[in-house]
Amino acid sequence: MYFDAVKSDRGVSMNWVTNTDYKNDYFEVEYSRDGINFELLEEVISISDSRNYMNYQSRDEHAAEGINYYRVKQIYGDGGYRYSEVKEVSFDLNLKDFTVYPNPALDEINLSLGAYEGLSAEIMISNSLGQLMQSRSIDVLTDEVVRFGMPNYQPGVYTVRIKLDGKRQMTKMFVISRL
Repeated sequence: MYFDAVKSDRGVSMNWVTNTDYKNDYFEVEYSRDGINFELLEEVISISDSRNYMNYQSRDEHAAEGINYYRVKQIYGDGGYRYSEVKEVSFDLNLKDFTVYPNPALDEINLSLGAYEGLSAEIMISNSLGQLMQSRSIDVLTDEVVRFGMPNYQPGVYTVRIKLDGKRQMTKMFVISRL
């Protein structure tokens, strides 16, 4: 059996080919975060009893940040089975989905972090001298906008830094203007 798993947008497309459908019962597509402990992602029934090459496909729409591991368990009609190779598919955070608005701001900013729903975040706002002005920890991000009031901020350039799940950091600058 030939098996491959590749990134496709924010999901993983899996394809496998076998010429042993005549003795297959079904396939189990399996997923793991650590490459050791696998769980069932999907069951796929054999589509023929042919000795010809048959193509199969599956898709994981919920791939996690970091490395995702996939394999296929081919289960024969007599109860025997064999595994495909394990394939790794890695996803980094998509930093373009982080937005600060309005910019320039008057006395409040909004952070759009819906792309990171389910992750934890540490948000820090610093002035142009690097002094911490505000910080907030969020255990689980949702698709709701995160608001920061800034009524006493002086006009100038500020930086918002976000640390997601204690790992990846993103930074953007914004301006406070009081004309």
